[in-house]
Amino acid sequence: MRVFIGFILSAILLCLGLTSCCGERCFLNHNTPTVNGVKLKYVNEIDIQQVYEHSHLELSSGTGSTNLQGVDDNVIDINVQYYEYEPGDASLYIEDGLLMAKSISGKPVSISNVKGKVPQSTDLRIDAGTGSIVVSGMDHSSVISVDAGTGNIEISRSNVGTLRLSSGTGSINLNYINCAAGKVSTGTGNINITNSLISRRDFSVGTGKIIENND
Repeated sequence: MRVFIGFILSAILLCLGLTSCCGERCFLNHNTPTVNGVKLKYVNEIDIQQVYEHSHLELSSGTGSTNLQGVDDNVIDINVQYYEYEPGDASLYIEDGLLMAKSISGKPVSISNVKGKVPQSTDLRIDAGTGSIVVSGMDHSSVISVDAGTGNIEISRSNVGTLRLSSGTGSINLNYINCAAGKVSTGTGNINITNSLISRRDFSVGTGKIIENND
């Protein structure tokens, strides 16, 4: 009986220690991703809010979604979720318009979900492995470039000079877009265009259709 009670107490202390280590915004990830042979066991997140002095934002994610909304302001305000090797190992920051990650241990860091607000004239370059990409409210952006391996892409209510959108598996949805030139391609999925003016089009689909609707 004493051995059993001791085991229970040890388990409780271990859980309390893990909770203390992780804090409120870090938790053990049971669906562990592996990057360069390293299992990233923990999920954490950070809020990045600052006056944004760059004309572009570049970000790359492995598995997860991206949702960015353009606003009439010069402040970027985004929440970034990421996988790390151990709690508190990673730090994320923006340098020269690029969302960067580094770790104390030297182990990989994998960015997953990114959501929030950016200045509406920012040029966007998004590279994603698996996950949906949603961008809206970008006004006077010179270029929005998205390359997704697997996942849908949606661009809506934006005035853009050039669109460069590519998805290996997923549909691409363009809603209320005013665009000078668009190069859009998907391997498996439709290109859906709703109430949009795209002057020069270079569209291609592998398995799917180009569907246009105007109210």
